[in-house]
Amino acid sequence: MKKPVRILRNAGLVLLVLVALTLLLIVLSRLTTPGAEQRAAVELMQQDELPDGPDAYGLLWTLERDVPLDEIDAVLRADVAKVAGWPEDWAADEAPGDVLREDTAWRRDDYPNLSPSQEDRDSFCRTDGETGCLAQVRAAPEATAQALARNEGLLARIQRLRDFEVLRNAMPAKLMAPMPAFVHGPLPMTAHALEFVQGNEHQAVAETCRDLAVWRQLTLNTDLVIGAMVGIAYAGRAYGELLAEMLAEWPVDRPLPEACNTALASIADRDLRLCHALRGEFRVQQGLFGQTEAVMQADSWPGRVLGRLVYDPESTVALAAEQLAPYCRPEVPGRPDHDWPDSRSEVLLRWDCVGNFLGCTMTGLGSGAVYGAYADRMLDFDARLRQLRSLAWMRTQAGSGERADALIERLPPDLRDENQPIELTPDGRGLRVALLDDRRGDWAEIPLPPALWSAEVEREE
Repeated sequence: MKKPVRILRNAGLVLLVLVALTLLLIVLSRLTTPGAEQRAAVELMQQDELPDGPDAYGLLWTLERDVPLDEIDAVLRADVAKVAGWPEDWAADEAPGDVLREDTAWRRDDYPNLSPSQEDRDSFCRTDGETGCLAQVRAAPEATAQALARNEGLLARIQRLRDFEVLRNAMPAKLMAPMPAFVHGPLPMTAHALEFVQGNEHQAVAETCRDLAVWRQLTLNTDLVIGAMVGIAYAGRAYGELLAEMLAEWPVDRPLPEACNTALASIADRDLRLCHALRGEFRVQQGLFGQTEAVMQADSWPGRVLGRLVYDPESTVALAAEQLAPYCRPEVPGRPDHDWPDSRSEVLLRWDCVGNFLGCTMTGLGSGAVYGAYADRMLDFDARLRQLRSLAWMRTQAGSGERADALIERLPPDLRDENQPIELTPDGRGLRVALLDDRRGDWAEIPLPPALWSAEVEREE
């Protein structure tokens, strides 16, 4: 009998020692983290450097509703207050999605719905359409004009975006907090394409450049990652490709409207790093970390004790800031998404994770390297604008008789980039640039006016 008792006693002592050692390590980890660099990262990410200016969030939030312009702010405040009233700690049997399905009545819903019918949507140009916008409109101009007339109220509201300069997230950092509807941004493209097809070409080009400039402005001045990505899609792919289609048909001796200078201007390096958007993402993460803590505090006492052992809110916030800070350090060379390893592989290896296993797991799943795809899209956006700017420059040189194959060899320095150089398409009838984000193909291609086709193409014809 004595031997089993002795074994149990020794096992118990070993267990106690292990528990004590674990608690000691947790305490030491908590006392020594976050470090100075992490605290500096938190301070950097908590800064707000979005420029002042009219904010487009309220208009986008109410875009599909016929809300009078002077009532938008009040409607937005009411809907923001609704989200702010959602509980910090969800009941065990209540998912946030269920709350949203039961509570879908927003203040904006009190106004007439301006959403297009599916039939009209099919008449409008899309960012991912297989057919170019000009070709689509040219194939059915009368039907397109009728669809636009039926949706003139929505079109007029979208074009009010030209009155705004920034897009700042107005919603509280809550789980499942809603976002504005971004789906109708390309609608004016259809109107501009129709205007071009109907013969008012100069006005159509100018209006296309104005709307490209709008989405470019909002892309570079938003604290919403989704807002930046949508803006890139609209300005870079949608309006940019439509502009290229128009210029391919427009005589090269016609100067571009002044609005195109603003739309196609080069982007400063500091604006290519997504800092504003990822500071907004950091603020959302902070809010969600706070909700995690609230859920733990509402648990039973064993759950609260366990939560305190595996989760340190301060350290978790510091880890999130550390991952995103490279996007806000313009002095760091290279592409931001290549500046550090993916921290998901470090969850069990870092000292600060000893006292914050849950927090490390949470931030590991949302590693800063995940945002590398977004960084690639921003660099591709810059490359697409440079591609359009190259086309604009070539048009000014067309009077010399040189073709694109010769002109591309003497592009000005601001149009050159060794990582994403502007090239001729293999058929000599367009310009292309390699894409870092290759989900939709390896290249972005735009057509050239026939007057600029390479000399070899002319000889073949």
